[in-house]
Amino acid sequence: MKPVKQTRTGSNGNCFQACVASVLELPLEAVPDFCNGADWFLEFSKWILQFNLSVIRIETGNFLQLQQGGFLKGAYMLAGGKSAVRDVLHEVVYCGDKMVHDPAPEGKGLEGEPIDYMVFITHNPAVGGSIE
Repeated sequence: MKPVKQTRTGSNGNCFQACVASVLELPLEAVPDFCNGADWFLEFSKWILQFNLSVIRIETGNFLQLQQGGFLKGAYMLAGGKSAVRDVLHEVVYCGDKMVHDPAPEGKGLEGEPIDYMVFITHNPAVGGSIE
């Protein structure tokens, strides 16, 4: 994971784009700004296939059950919730149960616990999930 900062904040911010770029270790401009479209999750799901990855969205309650089993320890994922600085939804990067990157300029993270997580899944574990 290579931290990438967002370039826009507020209701038209690009925190999601910056978080995806961070996890995939890509420059910001290599990741489309999906969140401005009505079908953004579908478009993102199609785009991520080029890296031999899919993404699943898990609500907090279900995620906590997975965390207790240690299944996601060491896994990078996106976590969404209310921004600690602005009155908008915000995305940050978690590794396991800890925030490891906030793309916002202030870096204050989320207010309270995340409301959902996006976990990356490799299509073929025998390949090793390389995204190079």
